[in-house]
Amino acid sequence: MNHCGFLSPEAVLYACTVYDHLNTAMEICEKLGRKFYNGVEAEDYLMDAGWVVVRARDIYGRIGYPQLSDEHKLVYLTDEQVSWLTEHYAEWPQDKQQSADYMLDQLNRR
Repeated sequence: MNHCGFLSPEAVLYACTVYDHLNTAMEICEKLGRKFYNGVEAEDYLMDAGWVVVRARDIYGRIGYPQLSDEHKLVYLTDEQVSWLTEHYAEWPQDKQQSADYMLDQLNRR
């Protein structure tokens, strides 16, 4: 299965269709009590809060990178996210696996 959506810090996947990430980001933020008027701002908010964007061909986020969140803390993959990524890794195409490899490799640089 090629998962798409947003992976919460608790490793709950909020699934969406291939081209619906920005609308899904806005819906998730509304459920969290945050209102955004465009999907890019909503996606940025989720990534700053430790969410991982899971697309058809790749995985990305602020996770594991030496960037500061809006709370001025380093943001890393949670243990639950690491487990979810490794559990589903074999189900994905090679380019998605490569982006997961990069994120998981960042854990070794803490």
